[in-house]
Amino acid sequence: MTAQYGAHEMMEIHEVLTAEIDAINTMQLYRPFVKDPQLRQMLDHQLQFMTNAYNNLVQMVHANGAGQAVPYSS
Repeated sequence: MTAQYGAHEMMEIHEVLTAEIDAINTMQLYRPFVKDPQLRQMLDHQLQFMTNAYNNLVQMVHANGAGQAVPYSS
């Protein structure tokens, strides 16, 4: 069974995905400037978590019948 998304739900999903992409891109922008190895490891772990969260949301949207979202790739 697939869910039907209304315009409001699609706008909310779009906002969440856009915010997630912005956050990922910002962290990737600053990553080369991180000197501390422990901080870099934390940053890498968070980037992986955020990318997985984004891709999971995209998969959920696809599974529920909205096929416009695209998985994140750096």
